[in-house]
Amino acid sequence: MAAKKALNMKKLWPIIAAALGIVLMLVPRLSGEKEVLAEEEDSTQEAYLYSEKLEERLTELISGAKDVGSARVVVTLDRSCESVFATNEKVSDKSISVDYVILGGGDEEKPIPISEIYPVVRGVAVVCEGGERAEVRERVTLLISAALGISTARIAVSG
Repeated sequence: MAAKKALNMKKLWPIIAAALGIVLMLVPRLSGEKEVLAEEEDSTQEAYLYSEKLEERLTELISGAKDVGSARVVVTLDRSCESVFATNEKVSDKSISVDYVILGGGDEEKPIPISEIYPVVRGVAVVCEGGERAEVRERVTLLISAALGISTARIAVSG
């Protein structure tokens, strides 16, 4: 009976080792996914702060215009902030490979950022005192268009 148990254990060891190997291979991937999610949250937070700053600046600009009282501004963005990282390109006869340039070592390895692409403004909505008059709506629309470099079709002004 003891010999039979020992034989069964010998058969189980490769299965246990394989299962342990699979678990160990998945652990870095799971932690990598958490890092990606954290980066996406950071990017979303940056976009939110960027839109808030735009709203504050536009509110200040609009409130200073002729015949405009207080104003409330909402800015809608097309996407979140995006980082561009330094890369090395290796070209061979049949393929091109692109690798990120990494700074640091061990657990502190990070790609080198070279620029930040801010979100594109999708639209702006404004509610302001005096916005019911056509000349005020036009003045505010032109101010926002000039300040953000967007089409007047992406701007709505109301009183």
